[in-house]
Amino acid sequence: MKVKVLKLKSENLQELLRRLMAGYEVYIPKGLGFSRMSDPAEFEPPRGNTKKPIKELFLPPCEPLVGYRLGRSIEVGDPLQEANRKDRIVFGARPCDALGLELIGRVFLEEPEDEFFKERLERTYIVSFACEEPDEQCFCTSIHEGPAETRGSDLLFIPHDGTFFIKVVTERGAGLLEGFSLELDEASDEELRELDGVLAGYKAKVKKTLADARSLPEQLEFDNPRWRDAAPACIGCGICTFLCPTCYCFDIQDEGDRREGERVRLWDSCLFYDFTKMAAGQPRPEHYRRYRQRLMHKFKYYPELFGELLCTGCGRCIRHCPMGIDLVEVLNYVRARGGRDGR
Repeated sequence: MKVKVLKLKSENLQELLRRLMAGYEVYIPKGLGFSRMSDPAEFEPPRGNTKKPIKELFLPPCEPLVGYRLGRSIEVGDPLQEANRKDRIVFGARPCDALGLELIGRVFLEEPEDEFFKERLERTYIVSFACEEPDEQCFCTSIHEGPAETRGSDLLFIPHDGTFFIKVVTERGAGLLEGFSLELDEASDEELRELDGVLAGYKAKVKKTLADARSLPEQLEFDNPRWRDAAPACIGCGICTFLCPTCYCFDIQDEGDRREGERVRLWDSCLFYDFTKMAAGQPRPEHYRRYRQRLMHKFKYYPELFGELLCTGCGRCIRHCPMGIDLVEVLNYVRARGGRDGR
């Protein structure tokens, strides 16, 4: 669809939220991540990224897949426990998080589809806010369109000069705004030209760069000796994977006893020693091999399958690493052309 840009006066934002709450569960940035809004006065336009991405609203850290109880017969619980709930709106997401949802969706929506992820995605609208002040660790412009990326969003709000300019990205987004009596005039050609300049300014504020990022799949080599040198600083805590909007590895465990219990899905990390451990042993016994797996998956294996990097450049892995590891510096260090001499 042709992208349409509407205008909402800043003073009408809370009224819009109040009307959205009447028909939807609305989730907004609160604390470390996103929580359900109980009052429109709670919402403030986001400043920077939340610590946790919106991923956990679609792929929870721990979720029951099926329950069982043994009595006179075997009772199996309905796996879609959230069925028939109200539709949701994630309001105030960052474009990098919305894009991350699209990237992991390619995996979960392939055959066989993950019904849990699909159900949550289909009943959720994503309303993103462009980044006015990108963080110093953000490198999104090296990966995608940057602070005003629209992929994965239904609507994109751009605050400017007492007005929210709203890019209507999808038909679903257009439908979400229908029926409101608020003034939502269409932006004029002159305002659109001014808005282009504003967004260019946002983009120019992203200072960190990953040069030639799209060539990484060809430049990263599995047997590059520099992987051994790059890995020792990592302590394998998994913070980078859990806070990443595009990491989606999980484990499945059975909890309970022979009479009653449930099968649960839990987040996992390729950095953990037990990740992919089998009865025959750990196929990646040395830490550098697990560290290599994380980066090769994001910047080589996934791109070979889907044609783009499994990264949004949000910078969380750099910002929150307890050891101060800079992903951009590591990738530059292990690029194939620079690593063939082993130093």
